[in-house]
Amino acid sequence: MKRKNSLRLENYNYSNSGAYFITICSYKRKEIFGEIENGLMHLNNVGKIIQTSWYQIPENYDNIKLDDFVIMPNHIHGIIWIVGAIHESPETNHKIRQMPEINHTIHESPEDDPSQNNRVIRELPLRIERRKMLLSKIIGRFKMNSSKLINNICNSKGAHVWQRSYYDHIIRNEEDLNNTKQYIQNNPLNWETDEYSCLG
Repeated sequence: MKRKNSLRLENYNYSNSGAYFITICSYKRKEIFGEIENGLMHLNNVGKIIQTSWYQIPENYDNIKLDDFVIMPNHIHGIIWIVGAIHESPETNHKIRQMPEINHTIHESPEDDPSQNNRVIRELPLRIERRKMLLSKIIGRFKMNSSKLINNICNSKGAHVWQRSYYDHIIRNEEDLNNTKQYIQNNPLNWETDEYSCLG
C-alpha cells in the first residue's frame, strides 16, 4: 500500500462519520518510541506513554472508536472511527458505506486553509476551519496530552515530541479497510522499507 504524498482533500468535513487512517511522526523523525527487533516492536517508556494516551482517546469523545494501531520507532499508525456524526454511523461489523474519494491528507498546521463539505452545505457554514473539525481536535488533544506526560517523566518541559503535521487517509470501503489493517499489522515486519520512516 503506497501511503505517501498526495493533495489535501478539499471540500470535505473531517467531522463526518467514517474511518480514518492516521499517521503521526515524531519530531524530526527521531527514533524515540522504542526499537524493532526480529520484526517486533519493543516499546520504551516513551512508547508506552504514547500507547496509553492513544487508547484513552475514546474517554474524551463519545462518538470515537479505535481500530488497529501500531507504534513504530519514529511514528504511529492507527485507524479512528467517527460514529454518530453528520452522516449515518458505520455498521458495527465495520462494513462501511462507499466514500466519494480516497485521499491522503497532509495537515501542515492548525492554521490550514478553511474547508467545507459540499455534501452537507445546508447544515454547516460555508467555510469550516479545519482546526475546528473533530479529527483535528482528536489528534491535537492526543499530541498535547502525550507530550505533556512524556516531558513530565523525562523532565524535559517544552521539548518537542511530535512533528507539526499529521497524515490522514479517508477509508472508502471495506476492501480499503482490510488493506489498511493489514498494512498496520505488518508494519514492524516492513520497517526497513517503511515509507513513513523517512517522511519529511
